Amino acid sequence: MKQFKKVPAHRLYGTFFSMHLRAAMEYKSSFLMSFFGMTLTSLASFFAIWLLFDRFHTVDGYTLSEVLLCYSVILMGFSVSEIFLRGFDTFAGQVQSGSFDRLLLRPRSLLFSVLVSRMEFARTGRFLQGILVTAYAVTHADIVWTPARAGAYLLMLLGCCVFFSSLLILQAGVCFFTIEGLEVMNIFSHGGKELGSYPLDIYGSRPLILFFTFLVPLACAQYYPFLYLTGRADCGLYALTPLWTLAFLLVCIGVWRIGVRKYQSTGS
Repeated sequence: MKQFKKVPAHRLYGTFFSMHLRAAMEYKSSFLMSFFGMTLTSLASFFAIWLLFDRFHTVDGYTLSEVLLCYSVILMGFSVSEIFLRGFDTFAGQVQSGSFDRLLLRPRSLLFSVLVSRMEFARTGRFLQGILVTAYAVTHADIVWTPARAGAYLLMLLGCCVFFSSLLILQAGVCFFTIEGLEVMNIFSHGGKELGSYPLDIYGSRPLILFFTFLVPLACAQYYPFLYLTGRADCGLYALTPLWTLAFLLVCIGVWRIGVRKYQSTGS
């Protein structure tokens, strides 16, 4: 009997990526309308920040360029999760319809199968906006860029991507128990995007910072490395706090796996 060679995961992912991209380009007008619609929606947050600083110039000692550095990193991290983990964001529909049962029969990991089930390229407009805002913030912020600070910035971006991706996996894992998605999760995903657009200490709440440090590590991804970048903290460990989001990712994957073991089909 002929044996089929197992396709490596990265090649299979590339195949799905190409398939979703071609599907998105099949209706170019619809894609462009969604692309510009998503971009204009996120521009509203940018103009709100710009108008605030046009009136007050600084907020709690932070300049416009410094806040835009926070805003752009959060926007890019959130956009990456929206583009590449859309399957987890819409996972509740698979549980409700019972279509998740089909994934159980596939010879690939369930995480991988859900990951490649859907990609939303129309949301790349937000990511491109984040790049443009980053270019402005980096060139105008009063930051002395060194290799260490450049590395801290890259870790900051990585941490934001991992943080928002972890939330989507956690949201999908919770669906196994609730059957439908919980709106409360949007407090941490969409709410975290809005909250993280500014340095967390401007809200004047120490318990808030502690909550988003140890329970939901948004501060580890954004706030602490930002303090290191702007010279408000000399401790080099602040630059490494985004790595804590990897532990948060493992916890979220753990919730997902527990949900898979408890899963009972709800479809007809």
